Amino acid sequence: MYVMNLNMCNILLLIFLSLILFLLMLFTMMFGGHLLLFLSLIFDGLSHLLIVFRVLRGFIC
Repeated sequence: MYVMNLNMCNILLLIFLSLILFLLMLFTMMFGGHLLLFLSLIFDGLSHLLIVFRVLRGFIC
């Protein structure tokens, strides 16, 4: 495996993903905090999040 500036990459990606989760939580709280809606949003968005994760990793790293 190749070595990069993994610390900065991981920190920035963790900040970005935590912001996404925070926005999702705010979104569900505005709509009454339905846990099922939240879970369905997470499971529907997982594939898109993985794509965004890879693209961002390519840009940041």
